[in-house]
Amino acid sequence: MTLCSHTITRNGGIFIEPCLRQILPYVDRALVLVDMRSEDGTIEVLKRLSEEYPKLELDYYNVGHEY
Repeated sequence: MTLCSHTITRNGGIFIEPCLRQILPYVDRALVLVDMRSEDGTIEVLKRLSEEYPKLELDYYNVGHEY
């Protein structure tokens, strides 16, 4: 089975690492994660995980929307 997924997050720093550690071992192609201007350290967690899991692709330049 080939698994490729896109995930969007914002301020999910405390949840994102355990979630991704459950998913990433099963990803064959890529997991693309888009960050929507997190302010809680999510970006740092994702950068660290992307070094460990090369199939994790990050888009942390997304500026999102102003609400």
